[in-house]
Amino acid sequence: MENISIILCEVQAVRNNRFVDLKPLFKPNGISLPVLRNVPMCLFGDEINYIDWKINTGNIVPAFITTFDISSYISQGNKEKMDTIKRNSLNSCFAIPFTVPSMQDVRSFPEAIKIIGDRLEEGEINQTGNITRTGNTNITGDVNITGNLTVTQKITAKVVNILESLASKVATIGGIDFAGHKHTDAEGRDTSGAK
Repeated sequence: MENISIILCEVQAVRNNRFVDLKPLFKPNGISLPVLRNVPMCLFGDEINYIDWKINTGNIVPAFITTFDISSYISQGNKEKMDTIKRNSLNSCFAIPFTVPSMQDVRSFPEAIKIIGDRLEEGEINQTGNITRTGNTNITGDVNITGNLTVTQKITAKVVNILESLASKVATIGGIDFAGHKHTDAEGRDTSGAK
C-alpha cells in the first residue's frame, strides 16, 4: 500500500453530511480493496464561499489516500492528532467531486465555460458583460434598472394604485386634478361628459 496515493472509486452511497462510501476500482494482485466508509467529499472554496456539486451513486471519482493520518480530523475535526504512526491508510483519505470520463464518453470540450444541470445560488451575484437568457425568469423582490428597458411584446402588470387613483373622486397625477379636470372643444363646449 505504500505506493498508492490516488485511486479511482465508484460512489456506493451518498450520506447527508457530505460524506460518501467509495468502492475502490483498484485491485492490487487481483484482490478487491474494502469499501471506504465515510469519505469526505471536498468543497472548492472555504467554509463560507464555495462551489458544490451534486454527487450520485455510480459516479467515478478520485480518492486521495493521504500519507499521514488525517482520520482524527475527518471524524472529529481534531487538528492536533495528525502524527500517528499510520501511513497510507485507506481510512485516511478524501475525495474530490470530479467525474472521470472514459473513452466511451462522447461529450466534447465546450467553446467556453459551460455549466450543465440545475443550479442553486446563494449570496451576492455581480456580473459584468452582456447576458443572453432563453426561457422564463421569475423574480421575487424589487428590480432596479439603470438604463433603457426595451420590450418587444406586451407587458402584463398590476397597476392597482394608478387605476384606483383614477377611479377615485380625487385623482391627481402630476399635479393635475383628473376628477374635476375639464376641457372645451373648438367651439367652447364642455367635453367632460363626452363618452
